Amino acid sequence: MSCFPSSVMAEDIQGALRDALAGHPSVQAAQADYGQARQDTKMALSEFYPQLSVSTAAGRVFQDNSTSRGLVTDRGSAYSAYGEANIALRQKLFDGLKTWHHANAAKARMNAKEVSVADAQETLALKAASAYIDVLRTRAALILLKKQKEVIDKYEKRIVEMAKDGAADETEVQQAHDVSMIMDGEIADYEGQGVSANAVYMEIVGHMPPEDMVLPDTMNDLIPEQVGDAVKMAIKEHPALKAACLNIDAAREDLSAEKAAYVPEISGELSETKIDKKDVIGGESEDRRAVLRMNWGFSTGGKQEAAIKQKQYRMAQNRAQYDELRREVQRDVMTSYARMQTFREKLEISDDRVSLNEKLLDAYNAQFEGARIRLLGLMRAESQLFNARLERLDNLYNLLGAQYAVLAATGKLTRTVLSESKTAQAQVSPEVTPEPKPEAQGEGASHQR
Repeated sequence: MSCFPSSVMAEDIQGALRDALAGHPSVQAAQADYGQARQDTKMALSEFYPQLSVSTAAGRVFQDNSTSRGLVTDRGSAYSAYGEANIALRQKLFDGLKTWHHANAAKARMNAKEVSVADAQETLALKAASAYIDVLRTRAALILLKKQKEVIDKYEKRIVEMAKDGAADETEVQQAHDVSMIMDGEIADYEGQGVSANAVYMEIVGHMPPEDMVLPDTMNDLIPEQVGDAVKMAIKEHPALKAACLNIDAAREDLSAEKAAYVPEISGELSETKIDKKDVIGGESEDRRAVLRMNWGFSTGGKQEAAIKQKQYRMAQNRAQYDELRREVQRDVMTSYARMQTFREKLEISDDRVSLNEKLLDAYNAQFEGARIRLLGLMRAESQLFNARLERLDNLYNLLGAQYAVLAATGKLTRTVLSESKTAQAQVSPEVTPEPKPEAQGEGASHQR
């Protein structure tokens, strides 16, 4: 494929990824989830600070107590206006590090949610890159198909004219028409693929693909040569695995917090309370306190033990999920490598097929000039060369998409594409595919006619 300077308005794959990451709901949902986790962490950390409480009450009360019975001789009770004010400052001093473990668990979950945002971006980036490449593939294929259709139509028209002159029979006309209809079917197929590719691009990126799109460079120099190196890189850097490790840490801290429930809780309190009412039912009172409190609760029904076992099972579940995810990452890297290698080999084979069919077409042209084959045979050779070119074009774009899939499997796609200037300054144009050879002309054609 040939490349030409792009216009200023052409969109490259980096711009498509930025648009997708900036506005797709999946990333926004992950960011909102991270925001909730940040607030949970703030709530957990606030337990380290003292709590201030203020309360007040006002109204009218009726009381019958020892004071009123001693001072009110007629009935032993009295009514009074009532006012009360209370202020208290309480500070947790020791709780077996339960608050500390809860805070650490909240921090670990917050960090896991933050890494999960990167994982959501990585998944979306692969979808955006695949959609971008698929749009380019269908456009390039349609350019090649429509150009080849013009050539096939000319062949068919010439065979029909030869049949009218008696130089070809009706069977050749029908066979030429069949080749033309096959071409029409392929055009309809790729047009449908193009509509689907545009719809996928619209859903992921947020707008329809522009007319001018820059063709990305290959990613060979950014991909490890050995699949084992890529697997090690993925296990070390993949955001999904990092998030799973942090979830294990959070579960471990939750377990420690539950075990701390067996330890008594000690807190300090500073408080002052004032009450105002008639003297006949007790009068004014004032209460100031500076005390230490110890609370030690025991569950007789086994609630504490069940809570500890629950957290142990949850931590075991998170570890199993990490192991499962690690295997999935290894599988994705290996399968993406295998797919990339398959398309690489298929591209080499299709290059050889194109070269072979070009030589065959040259030989058929020479035979046609010598009146050794009929025009229908030359038409079929032209169609066979076109099929080889179309297959090579598909393999070329599929190989490029497979390279982006390898980067996504290792967890480096977003960081690599948005940080590296790996985009070729080229746009898809009518010259992006090889020109089909023109129909044969010359003495051989007129001789056979």
